[in-house]
Amino acid sequence: METYEIRPLSLDEVKEIYHLRMVHDFPRNELKSLGMIEKALKRGNYRCLGMRDGNAILAYAFFVTLESNYLLDYFAVDQSQRGNGLRSFFSPETV
Repeated sequence: METYEIRPLSLDEVKEIYHLRMVHDFPRNELKSLGMIEKALKRGNYRCLGMRDGNAILAYAFFVTLESNYLLDYFAVDQSQRGNGLRSFFSPETV
């Protein structure tokens, strides 16, 4: 069984994912502005995680947070990795 590392994304990684992936992974009318995401991160009520295989980010998940509650806001697997079962590696325990 493969093992992947899931850890928080830096602000620079969030910006890169937003500009290179999210604008293609989600319809424009469903995508928050990067500014909104940055403000939520600074307030501490947003969390962005990346699933890595080495340095490559294979999938990402963005959550709205309120105390110990999490609401999945965005989740996507890299286009080249879709259909490989990576989604099953994200679970409540990884958040």
